Amino acid sequence: MTASRMSFATATGTTVLSVTAVETGPITVMHVAGDLDMDTAPQFSRHIGEVVAGYRPAVLIVDLGQLEFLGAAGVTALLACVDVVNRAGGQLRLRRPSHPARLALRATRTLDLFDVEDGPDLR
Repeated sequence: MTASRMSFATATGTTVLSVTAVETGPITVMHVAGDLDMDTAPQFSRHIGEVVAGYRPAVLIVDLGQLEFLGAAGVTALLACVDVVNRAGGQLRLRRPSHPARLALRATRTLDLFDVEDGPDLR
């Protein structure tokens, strides 16, 4: 099992987004916590690209259970990640989207574009 971490902090040092990727064989689970918005979406997308390039997961599960805010840029980043993972021959799934994440995905009419699982946390 391999793990990588990424966090994005404001100028005052407050962490606004943290991502932990845990690779176990062909499955990588990314636990996302905080705010995925126009400030953090570019770093999130870069991290996804690095994880996909490094681990080449058959399945990338993005656990959104701890996401506190999902903005339009975050939704766009998630949609772009589907493409990145698919081009690498994998599949992306969203796990346990938080209430704010579900609201944003429903409001943008993109929830049905993702494979969503509400299963247990498999940390």
